[in-house]
Amino acid sequence: MRAERAPALPVIDDQIIFIGDSRTVGMGKIIGDDGNIWSAKEGIGFNWMSSVGVPQIRYNVGEGTRVVFLMGVNDVYDITKIDTYTTYFQALKEQWEPLGAKMYYVSVNPITWDSVAYGKITNEKIELWNDIMAESLPEGMFYIDTYHVIYGNVYAGDGLHYD
Repeated sequence: MRAERAPALPVIDDQIIFIGDSRTVGMGKIIGDDGNIWSAKEGIGFNWMSSVGVPQIRYNVGEGTRVVFLMGVNDVYDITKIDTYTTYFQALKEQWEPLGAKMYYVSVNPITWDSVAYGKITNEKIELWNDIMAESLPEGMFYIDTYHVIYGNVYAGDGLHYD
């Protein structure tokens, strides 16, 4: 079943929780203290998200909360991890939906050039990951496709982290 495409997030007073990897850390630094919650760490993937990232925000999830996952760039080399993600997202949805929370998954965004440092990450793998993830998310979890908006329109000095 294909996940719904997310409408633009409205600017409202409800809180947004961002859970992500190094790219989310960078985004949080640029945005600064905006009243939202940022649970992010460099160089991490599913294991950190499920054991640290989500548990540290669980008490903040409630009516009107929007939980935005920006995860996957460190896991795209292993497409089988999508099943682990989607099973976990389904469990979270079953817990959080009755509380009035909405869940979003942001596509893994492109790299700007291949780097030996990120040898397992290619745009081809990212696109495959995004296609499968968009089709596999639990019903009612929104997929936000930023990959196609960003592709070719950003620069990253290291190929991965946008300037």
